[in-house]
Amino acid sequence: MSIALAGRSTLQRADQFVARFSPATRGLLIFIFHPFFASEAEIERAPMHPHERATGEGLKRLFAYFREHGYRFVGAAEIERGLEPGGRYAHLTFDDGFASNLGLLDLLPEEGVHATVFPSARHVLEEKAYWWNVVYRERRRRGNGSGMATEIEKLRRMRAPDVDAYLLSEFGPTALKPIGDTDRPLSADELRELGSSPWVEIGNHTIDHAVLTRCSPEEAADQVRQAQQWLSELLGAPPFVIAYPDGAYDPAIVDMCRDEGLRLGVTTTPENNPLPLDQQARMRLGRFRITFDRRARAQMRAVCSSVQLAAAGRRLALRKR
Repeated sequence: MSIALAGRSTLQRADQFVARFSPATRGLLIFIFHPFFASEAEIERAPMHPHERATGEGLKRLFAYFREHGYRFVGAAEIERGLEPGGRYAHLTFDDGFASNLGLLDLLPEEGVHATVFPSARHVLEEKAYWWNVVYRERRRRGNGSGMATEIEKLRRMRAPDVDAYLLSEFGPTALKPIGDTDRPLSADELRELGSSPWVEIGNHTIDHAVLTRCSPEEAADQVRQAQQWLSELLGAPPFVIAYPDGAYDPAIVDMCRDEGLRLGVTTTPENNPLPLDQQARMRLGRFRITFDRRARAQMRAVCSSVQLAAAGRRLALRKR
């Protein structure tokens, strides 16, 4: 483990301890998830990275916990209109657009919760597996997963076409094909069905899941613009919210996204969003990840704590760069 990761882990454990004694914070908490599994058994069988291990039962526990602490779950449209300061709010997001997200169509109305789903458009169009799941699947299949974290980190720094070329060279001509319903993206028809639900907002996640800060300005604008146009044609209206792939953005990317009609932007920075949201904060919303394991309740307690040592440490580290 690197020094930076060790320090972050220490601060996260400190947050979980301090949260036992601190009151619930006010503001907007946003949660990031990826697949939506039918059960714990499906997670163990799935040929993909389990991400946050989100199931219906796990999400119901999350809803109950935060409602007990005074939070109201809201949709992206209500966030965009403006939330009253002094309140406690929460919002659910799902990145990448996995077919398993169709399970939200039953869960969300049952629980009275809204969610935003962020598909990568070309993965939907080409029915293409996500590269990190390909690496996870193939390295585990070959029994040589010890260097997987390093390999994934290397691929994160590469452009989307180069990543695809690497996977095909490394794992063969069928590497980019999903092998089941758990690891495949939504189809266009399924995405349209999901977007027709009053409980779901569909957002922009670029055309290729491209890390925008590693693109030229022209490439970054094209990634966002193509996704906006395609989703507008498919759903009848353009998205107004974007999830920056890998949470990566800079001021120029924020300005470009605004020019493309996007009015909210979510990152992967684990921090609370104080209210009211000004124009700058609306395009840089923090999101928390809850992993549904034995530490899930401690994680939830830390997220709603008014003391956030890990987030403060990250902001300090960014200022020193």
